[in-house]
Amino acid sequence: MKKVVPALAVALIAGLGASSAAQAAVHIIDFSADISSSGGGTLSYVPGGASTLDKSSEFDFDGTSLVVSGVGADDNASFLVAGNPVTLTPSLIDYGTGMGGTAILNGPITKSWTGSDGDVFTEKLTDVVSINRGTTDDITVKLLGEVTDSLGFFNMTPATMTLAATQDGGPGASISVSLTNFAKTSTVPEPSTWAMMLLGFVSLGYAAVRRGSKNRSTLAI
Repeated sequence: MKKVVPALAVALIAGLGASSAAQAAVHIIDFSADISSSGGGTLSYVPGGASTLDKSSEFDFDGTSLVVSGVGADDNASFLVAGNPVTLTPSLIDYGTGMGGTAILNGPITKSWTGSDGDVFTEKLTDVVSINRGTTDDITVKLLGEVTDSLGFFNMTPATMTLAATQDGGPGASISVSLTNFAKTSTVPEPSTWAMMLLGFVSLGYAAVRRGSKNRSTLAI
């Protein structure tokens, strides 16, 4: 009997663990943002070069306003809607020059926004993952970093941001720039939590065995 009760306690813990894991809260950030019509963002070019996107060397968003243009169907963490503002600092993002430019990131890029529930998100992007030029009229820069929020759903969670610029009309035409943002995290109990619960249940089982043994000894007398 002394061996059965602790074993049952262990089995119960395993069941609780599986149940909790199945009910783990998943939080996803998934949205896109564009330069607002009231913004004044510019895109700088190689000195002396023609005003074409393939000759550009950096994104310069000085004085620009970014607004959410769409939210992913699976987004349940940022609580954003179209029109919400997004702050991007510093405003300068270098990505090299020419068709085969090398990425240049002189410091972390910080993006921040506030959800409808008051949760404040801060995202720091520190690495350039890739730079792709599909044609002379478009360029895509993907960056990697971490995001944290004031309510604690995200804690240095890996996040990605993809900046895409297009110049559909060719040289001299206006350039549209948008970004997409994604991060995902799950809230599950720490291993130490399970260890403490296991010890608690085993202790309760052992105490029950001791009480049962003592009661049987009393009856025998």
